[in-house]
Order: sequence, then C-alpha cells, then structure tokens
Amino acid sequence: MKKKNILIDSDLMMNLLENGNSYLNDSKKRSLFLGFDKIFKSVNKGFFFNTESIYEFAKNRDNPDYLRKLNPVYIKRMQDIIAQNNQEWQKLEDISESDWSALFTNETSKTKSKYRGVRDLAKKRMDHYITIDNIFDNDSDFTNSIDYDSLNTSIKKGFDYSYKQIFRGFHHPSPYYICYDQYLFQSKTFLGGDKNNRGATRFKKALLKYISLYCSWSYECTLNKNNLPHIFFGGYSFLKSGNNKNQQNFELKIREFLSFIEKQEQHKNIDVVKKFISQNKIHFFDLDKNDFDKYGYDKYERLTHNNYALTNYGGLRWTERKNLFMKASKKDGGPIFHIKKVDKNGKIINKNFNSFRAHKDDTIIYKTIFKDNISRLEYQEKNLIELIYKSTGIKIKKDGSIRINTN
Repeated sequence: MKKKNILIDSDLMMNLLENGNSYLNDSKKRSLFLGFDKIFKSVNKGFFFNTESIYEFAKNRDNPDYLRKLNPVYIKRMQDIIAQNNQEWQKLEDISESDWSALFTNETSKTKSKYRGVRDLAKKRMDHYITIDNIFDNDSDFTNSIDYDSLNTSIKKGFDYSYKQIFRGFHHPSPYYICYDQYLFQSKTFLGGDKNNRGATRFKKALLKYISLYCSWSYECTLNKNNLPHIFFGGYSFLKSGNNKNQQNFELKIREFLSFIEKQEQHKNIDVVKKFISQNKIHFFDLDKNDFDKYGYDKYERLTHNNYALTNYGGLRWTERKNLFMKASKKDGGPIFHIKKVDKNGKIINKNFNSFRAHKDDTIIYKTIFKDNISRLEYQEKNLIELIYKSTGIKIKKDGSIRINTN
C-alpha cells in the first residue's frame, strides 16, 4: 500500500493562507477547509514545489503585521514546511523523480493549462491529483475519503446499490485489487459441491454476480481497458464441520468455476468478468487447512471477521461478508441478473439488472492513505499478499507492480 507521501503546490498553500479566514466564514466551505488540514497528520514524507509564490511569506514569517492578515492554522503549517531543520518536508525542483503518492494543486477551471504537465505526470504515475476545486467539492473522491470515520456508508436490507455507491471515494485506479472473504467459495458445499444440480448452479451464478461487483468497480477505475489491473479473490479452501476441516481440491474447483463462467449468456455484469479472464487478470487464492492449522487465529484472526476489498491506496470492509450482497438459495430467488419491467407499450420485458441488492443491514468502513490510522489495514494487506504468493506464485511488489512466476 502506498505511503502517505504528499506533494503540495506552494500556490495552494498561499491560497489557504491568504483566503483561509474567508473560507472559515463561509458556511459551505468551513468544514471542507478544516477537513483538508487533516492530510497533514501522520505524513510519512512531504514535498513542495512551485515555490516562487512563498518568497514573500518566507521573508516576512516573523513580521506580526504581515502575519496578522493570514489564517493562523496555515501560518503554522507553512512555517513547518519551509523550516530548514524540518526533515519531513523537502523542496523539489524536479517533481518527476520523487516518491510522492498524492499531488495537491491550486488548479481551477481557469488555470487548467498551467497545470497540464503536473496533472499528466500524476495520471501517468497513477498517483492522486487533487485540485483546490476538489478540496471544496462535497462530492469529490478526495472529500469522501478524508473523513470516512464519520462518513461511512450505511447499507439497508432490500435496497439496490451500484458499485459506485458501494465503493465511493475509491474511483482512483490501482494496479491491483484484493477481495477477501473467508467463506467466499462456500455455503454448505464448496463451490456448489460435486453434483451438477440446480443448487450448484445457483451458487455459482450468485458467486459470479458477486465477483462482478468488484470487477465492475476496478474496470471503471481503469484508464486503459486493454490492460486491466490484476484482481484477486480469496477465501478458505477447506470446509469446516464442527471441529473437522476438510481440505478441498481448490485448483480443480476454480477451473470448473471458470469454465462455468465462460458458458454464461451475455450480460453487462458477466461480460466485464470475462474481459478480466481474457486478459488473464483475474486470480483466485486460498487459505488452506495446513496454513490455518499452523497459524490459526494468531495471524489471520482479523481476516475472519470481515469482508475486505483493498487497493494500493486504501481499502474497505464490512461485517456481513459476502452475505451482504450475495444470495444463492432457491427460497431467496437466487442471484438477480434480470428484473421484469413494463415498457412504454405496456409489455412486460426482462431487463438486465446491473445493481446489487442488499440482503442485510450493514455499515461499510472506509480507509484511504489520506487517513492517519490505516496501520491495521496495511497489516491485513501484508498477510493477504503473502497468501496470494503462496497460492498463485504471483508477487505484488512494494511499488505495486506485479510479478508472475511462470515456472
């Protein structure tokens, strides 16, 4: 997961310094202005550039008459940034060579051309690019991600949700996506069991619909649809019955499941899953009986209580696991791929159902690199990356790049 290394445009800091008091007095901007200050907490490394505009501040930083006109919160921030003995902040002449993960600029709709170069650089690096307009936009991804402790998503049973609603604040591209649920591949049987009956078919269709939630999310985040990111789905590869654990043939059952997917009819949710398969970008990994018995709950305890979805810049979880959006039983009607609609002529037609119906009440908890308390999430990611390598031979490196073992 990326570190909280931020690059700040000095023009942006001067904007906040000079106009901070008016932002505080604006009811629509006050909370957003104060919220932005949270990014300075627990910064791993800070950089600043475009420094011409701060010469006046540097010259007058001890002049009370000059400072009296500025916002006191950002006086302290700016003094910390330009202090020569502050090792946490570094001035950059060339921003292309430094290890920053998020770039904040003073770009507005009127100054887009000025920032084209740095904007394109951030896009090429797949790093966050946040403008002053994003900071003061209640609906921007950045605003949604900076204070998730009080803005978590409440999911209500019986309501339909799009992947954009479920993964709000997570629309930035990532080179990989990790989705883990200990019971992902099973209900009473493992991947539908050994019998090719209606119950097995319903389970596989329900699982297909469920993984299409994650595939749709990562697909829409991706800039190059011809080079999709890697997406990993993981869970137990053994069935628990009382104190007994029965290890399953994971590779065989996954091959059967992939074959099942290829035979399914056209549907928006299914088609996007097939695109990942065709590019060899969808992978399945497991926690097997041996590793579970060896490490038990000491290492993987937190993984047993939640559903996890991780990117290289944060992640989210909920407690109801796959049951929140996945139903396979005949009693519940199985997975929803189509719903009946009445067209303008009064004729009942089957229409593709691309949303995801909630079957439980739950709360989705979000954490991104803009938060100051994601250490637990980083620990879970480390364990999951280890499981992925053991199970698939695919290594997710620290820089987010993927190495596939072809031996």
